[in-house]
Amino acid sequence: MDLSATVAVVVYVTRIGSRALREKNLRERHSTMASHALKHEPLDTYNLRLIENLHPSGWVNPEPGAPLQHCRALARALRDS
Repeated sequence: MDLSATVAVVVYVTRIGSRALREKNLRERHSTMASHALKHEPLDTYNLRLIENLHPSGWVNPEPGAPLQHCRALARALRDS
């Protein structure tokens, strides 16, 4: 019984610590956002999740050539048929 209680406490404390660290990292990352970006206050869990969904940190803009090439191919196919 003592071992299971110890494991439960360790899991609980680990989750709290990892959540706090994740929020701290998000706060630091989003504190350096551009000045034109909207400020979401307070920086709690919900607003940090909102900011991450609105401005994903790993976002890379797609190459502009690919969608236009597909449109041209579709237009040629419609024109030729």
